[in-house]
Amino acid sequence: MIYTLTLSPSIDYYVKVNNLKLGEINRTNDEFIKIGGKGINVSLILKELNIPSTQVICTAGFTGDEIKQQLNNHNLNYIDIKVEGYNRINVKVLSQEETAINGNSLILNIKHIENIIEKLYQLDENDMLVISGSVPSSINLNAYEYILNKINTKKIKVIVDTEKELLSTLKYHPHLIKPNLDELEKAVNKKLETIDDIYYAACSLIEQGAKNALVSLGDKGLIYVNSNLEYIYKDAKETIVVDTTGAGDSLLAGFIGGIELGYDINKSLDLGLACATATVGNVGLGNIEQINKLLKK
Repeated sequence: MIYTLTLSPSIDYYVKVNNLKLGEINRTNDEFIKIGGKGINVSLILKELNIPSTQVICTAGFTGDEIKQQLNNHNLNYIDIKVEGYNRINVKVLSQEETAINGNSLILNIKHIENIIEKLYQLDENDMLVISGSVPSSINLNAYEYILNKINTKKIKVIVDTEKELLSTLKYHPHLIKPNLDELEKAVNKKLETIDDIYYAACSLIEQGAKNALVSLGDKGLIYVNSNLEYIYKDAKETIVVDTTGAGDSLLAGFIGGIELGYDINKSLDLGLACATATVGNVGLGNIEQINKLLKK
C-alpha cells in the first residue's frame, strides 16, 4: 500500500481573470474550489491510475471539514489527525501570468506529530510512504526529520518531496527524493545550467544518503539517478501550459504508480511524464483519458 503524508492540506480557490490589473477591482470570469496539498495530489493521480492509497492528513476547522468531504466524494482512504486552527486557503489566480497566494493556518504541536508517528507504525516493508509538502510554521520542530528518526527501524520505502527539510532527511536514507530544479539548486547552493550540472548535483545528494533521485525539470523533462549513479534523462513533450500546480506531484505519482504496477524504471518514468504533462494542460490535475492519450505518443 502507498501512504501519503500531508501535514498542511489546503482548499485551493481558483479564479480566472482575463486581464488582471493590480490596485484595481477585478471581476472573475470563472471560479472554483479544489482540495490541495502535495500528498493529496499524489493520491488523486494514483486514483486515476486505479492504484489505491491511504492519506495521513491534518485537519481543523470548517476548511478541514470541506477537505474530508471532498476526499469522501473521491472515495479516497484517509487517516485524519485532528489539530488546531483551520486548514489554509490558497488563492490561485489564472490570468496573463500564474499567481498564487498560499496561506499557512494550521496549528501543530509535538503531540500531533506523535499521533502521526503512532499511525505510521502500522506500515511494514511492503508499504511505501510519501512525505511531501510544507510544514506549518506554527511548530518549532524539524517535523520530517523527527518522524523519520522515530520510524527509522521500519523497513518501509520512504519517498521525500519537500524543500526546506530535504537535506535533513538524507541521513535516514530515503528510497527516493524528488526535488525540482529550484529545490535542487538550493540544496547544493549553486546555479545548475546543464544536464551534467543537474546530474552531478543529484549524485551529491545520493552520496549524502538518498538511494535514488528523481529531479523534475518543468518543460525540460526529468532526470533520474539511481544508487549506482546511473542516470536516465527524458525530455518533456510540448504542450500548452494552463496551470502548473500539481505537476511535480503528478510526475511522482505516475512514477511510483508505475513501480507499484510492476513496470520497469523506464516505463514508470514515461508514466510519470504523461501524468505531469496531463496536469499542466489542465486547470487542476490530469485525468486518465489524457494520461493514456499522452502515453500513446
